[in-house]
Amino acid sequence: MIYGWAKMLNTTPDYVLYEMSHENLLMYSYAAPSYDDEDSEEWDDSLDANNPDNFNDNEEEEFV
Repeated sequence: MIYGWAKMLNTTPDYVLYEMSHENLLMYSYAAPSYDDEDSEEWDDSLDANNPDNFNDNEEEEFV
């Protein structure tokens, strides 16, 4: 498990063991992307920030 965290964070296992707190490791592991297929039905293309077409839609803008 320590080696997996070290590989994910691109550090050495000694750094993970002696320099990082357990809370920080949990936060990093929650923020890391997961590659399971369970959430594939819930994907919303309108939330994809890599798609420039999502930023060109002027119909949903608010006018003040």
